Amino acid sequence: MNSPTRIVHDCHDGLARAFAGRPRAVERAPDAQRGREWMVQTPGSFRLPNALESAFYGRERTPLDYTWPEARMDELLDVLVTGDQGQVFFSDGSFYTPCIHPHQERLGIMRIRRPVPWLARRESGTLFHLTGRNHENKGHFLLQHLSRLLNARPVLEQLGDYRILVAPGHARWQKNFLRLIGEDESRVVEGSQGTLRAERLLHVPLAYGSNALSPPDHYRFIRDRAAEVERRQPPGPARPIFVTRRDAPDKRVENEDELIAAARELLGELDVFEFKDKTLEDQIVAFRRAPVILGPIGQGICNVLFAEGNLLVTLAPGTPENEIYASSHGTQLALICGNQAVTLYNGEAGESRGNWTFPVAAFRAQLTQLLALPELAPLCARLKPA
Repeated sequence: MNSPTRIVHDCHDGLARAFAGRPRAVERAPDAQRGREWMVQTPGSFRLPNALESAFYGRERTPLDYTWPEARMDELLDVLVTGDQGQVFFSDGSFYTPCIHPHQERLGIMRIRRPVPWLARRESGTLFHLTGRNHENKGHFLLQHLSRLLNARPVLEQLGDYRILVAPGHARWQKNFLRLIGEDESRVVEGSQGTLRAERLLHVPLAYGSNALSPPDHYRFIRDRAAEVERRQPPGPARPIFVTRRDAPDKRVENEDELIAAARELLGELDVFEFKDKTLEDQIVAFRRAPVILGPIGQGICNVLFAEGNLLVTLAPGTPENEIYASSHGTQLALICGNQAVTLYNGEAGESRGNWTFPVAAFRAQLTQLLALPELAPLCARLKPA
């Protein structure tokens, strides 16, 4: 439910738009509000073949291949920051477009909330801006927003005294990810649904690559931090897991229970993994200890970035030649972090975001074929068949 503060800002913005039009967009701060700037990400590229999937399909599969741009961090002085996305305005009323990068071309249709200066909450000192587009989505926060902070960290460590500005109402779970990468959660401060006046704001735009992923070293760093978390946990079973989507709002597999039963026939012991009531530590332990991670395509299997030396089997609608979802971040993260990965297709047409089924006979045949590959012999030796 919208707060009174947001309602006031929406009304103010509606009136301002009616009489003054949309705010003027700028790529740089005015001279009086521009501080230092640092180049924090150099452009680069990454290419890695998926040898296991090529062996499974008997032909060369498209390798993981992407590029990423350079990025700079701007120091902005005495600026106004509005709403949960942290939209940035200057004293002349202009709007700082890097805070919506790389979606500037959609500025004409995006909701931009103008600040109400006399209602602004003041924050002194140095704030690092860690909100923006899709901040509320755990996958986007993990894969894209944390990368902004990792880019900035060498400079932040030199500055010493800084706090991390996150979206209002989200600090509770975002602190867990920040703690994972080594940040002191006492640095976290929540923004406002209204207006915040920041004495000094450090901003790095979303600077992910051509497939919406950041430099691979960032994910390997997170993986290594996850390994430290797992080592501190008590010993436990190392069983394959099936990552369920039964509680997901869309893209559910309607015959999931049948697939789980078939997987147990071939893999033996198998745990069904649900995210509900699971801490971040629980997730890390489950994904790192599972020799095989199975599940329908979706956000949940992106947690494979915590794992190393395991196998990810993604279930997807369509065919290898006609994919419904052309990009699988699960497979890409698995390869980046030192796992193997294969996508199994149901062979049927479907529509984006719709629920679907995977014929059990086709699933059983494909999984049997996969487990018979010589490349998986060491992994299969870790399984405990029924």
